[in-house]
Amino acid sequence: MSGPILRIKAKETLDGLHRHGANHRRDFLVIKVARRADEMFGLAFSIGRKKVRFAVARNNLRRLIREWMLINRERLVPGHDLLFLVLRDPRVRRLSQLESTLESLFQKAGLLKREAQA
Repeated sequence: MSGPILRIKAKETLDGLHRHGANHRRDFLVIKVARRADEMFGLAFSIGRKKVRFAVARNNLRRLIREWMLINRERLVPGHDLLFLVLRDPRVRRLSQLESTLESLFQKAGLLKREAQA
């Protein structure tokens, strides 16, 4: 089982992640990734008001991304800090609309475990 998902709060951690994290982009979403010393996930979001105008939409997007990570926790490589940057309003309201973007983004970042060949 992978470790828990934590919220990144420390300014130093966020600045370091923003400055030195590996960049991966897909559609409307950029993910910055940095390795952690422990087996947990650190999670942070940057969704600007100019990009996604309504707070309800911003909160919904955060909730959907967290939900996808919890559902796919066993498939994720543990021990990373993740910063999600939203480039524009995705107009996503359901998890099914977001799944393919997140799947390919995590695959590109090397954060999905390889499936065992049967």
